[in-house]
Amino acid sequence: MFRTIIFSFFLLVSVSPLLAHDIHVSVVEIEQQESGEWHFSVRIFLDDMMNACGLTPGEELPAGYSSSDELIEAYLKKHLTVTIGGVEQDLLYEESIADQMSVWIDLALQVDSSVAGEEVKIKNTILLDLFDDQLNLLHLRQDGQRRSFTFDHDVRELVVS
Repeated sequence: MFRTIIFSFFLLVSVSPLLAHDIHVSVVEIEQQESGEWHFSVRIFLDDMMNACGLTPGEELPAGYSSSDELIEAYLKKHLTVTIGGVEQDLLYEESIADQMSVWIDLALQVDSSVAGEEVKIKNTILLDLFDDQLNLLHLRQDGQRRSFTFDHDVRELVVS
């Protein structure tokens, strides 16, 4: 009996990553480099990212896209934006890496020193159109400090200084 309970527990633990998750969250880490470059690391549950891009597992890419990277980049261009001094910046898509549960996306932004001190707005609407309980966390490392922010249906944009 005890072995059956232990076996069942380990089976449940090993299979649980394959089950649907109950939490809807994305995490964006931004690190401001001394060189002026900002490095973005975005983490999203893989099934949510596929859903946001209109895909189901095993489905072919939509016409007009030659890779999943193009599809993810197009999605993020709409849902994660940075505006400095009133000018929307172009985030450079570097790569994405997926595992069974999530996808990590790396982006970069080269910020010109001439805009130093300008107002910076970050807009994050990742997955907000899909889930009522979606939370988007943002961790910003800037000038040796780490600050964290939360985006949701009420807060979609913030100004950082």
